[in-house]
Amino acid sequence: MQNNKINFEDKHAARAHIAVSLIKNKLVNESIQHDLAIAEKMCDDLYSPFDEDIPILSKDKWNLDYFHSQISYAELIFSKERITHILEVRQYLRDQGVPELQYTPQHGKSSANDPTKYSTGSNQTTDKNKLKKIVIVGVVAVVVVAVLVKIIF
Repeated sequence: MQNNKINFEDKHAARAHIAVSLIKNKLVNESIQHDLAIAEKMCDDLYSPFDEDIPILSKDKWNLDYFHSQISYAELIFSKERITHILEVRQYLRDQGVPELQYTPQHGKSSANDPTKYSTGSNQTTDKNKLKKIVIVGVVAVVVVAVLVKIIF
């Protein structure tokens, strides 16, 4: 759910928060959609116009690389259509059992709505997957900083 430290009135902070949320396995799509709804209400110019030149592929081509490419595109052009598509791809890949996108609950916290209670797959994250997540978060951070620097200067 909403992080009270995020200023959703600042479109850059809201966009960065959503972009990072998309790659966090401890978050379910409903939580991200909740934050998006708050950001939409508080920030009139949250979204950029949709760029039709950046492809949206059919479901049979959705894989982890495609998911990451869509996040990269969204960091450049944060359109509502792109974010909605990413959420769909994210859920589809989770349902397909892609290990890098499987739900990983926060340590020490459990919920009646915890999807792992009904899952038969393994939710353990390997060191390789953790390293990938760290690299992805780092790339997102670098892109966000680059965008902020470009906007400021």
